[in-house]
Amino acid sequence: MADNTQGRVPYEFALERFQKLDIHEIVDRLGLPPTDEGSRILVNLMGKDYVVSCPDGRVYDSRMNEVSSYILRILILRYLVNGKGSQLTGRNITFKEISNGQIYYPNFNRRTIKKLADTFDGNEEIYTGAQNLPGFLKIKSGDFSISFDFMKNVQITFICWHGDEELPPSANILFDANIEDYFDAEDLAVVGDVAISYFLKGGQIPEDLGMYDI
Repeated sequence: MADNTQGRVPYEFALERFQKLDIHEIVDRLGLPPTDEGSRILVNLMGKDYVVSCPDGRVYDSRMNEVSSYILRILILRYLVNGKGSQLTGRNITFKEISNGQIYYPNFNRRTIKKLADTFDGNEEIYTGAQNLPGFLKIKSGDFSISFDFMKNVQITFICWHGDEELPPSANILFDANIEDYFDAEDLAVVGDVAISYFLKGGQIPEDLGMYDI
């Protein structure tokens, strides 16, 4: 479940940093819409709206139910704290090209790329809902490829290949070259997990998503 020490520690660190920032600086930097006369920020993640109250940093879904998942709260707060507001470049890079990507790649490959390959193989229909995501684009690469916005100016590309009698299914995940202006290598392993979970859950992100549920 979402309530665990491993999630709480990075969440509290991100929250402390967020609470020191001015809401007007955040929305201006990231080009996000403030709500309720500057007391809340509206953030879209995988096509779902979330509301962050200021200055306490509480995160709510579109129905104003508080989000319990540390993963979602951490990613949203880190985006607000670290995001530079840089636009998409239109150029993709691999995880290994990101700072410290070579170090974290074995975990990223095992935890995220392999999961993408296994979930896609023979189940292409689970990705049909991607066309409803912001920035959706179907790409001619591999056996199946899609690009979509994880958050504003944070774009992900999934490339998948079917397995056969000789080779297992394979996949790759690319990011727009601006990605380090928003998330670091450690964050991106979780970003990829959340995106895959969205498709596995039929286009939904469980609000109580835990550290080991994805």
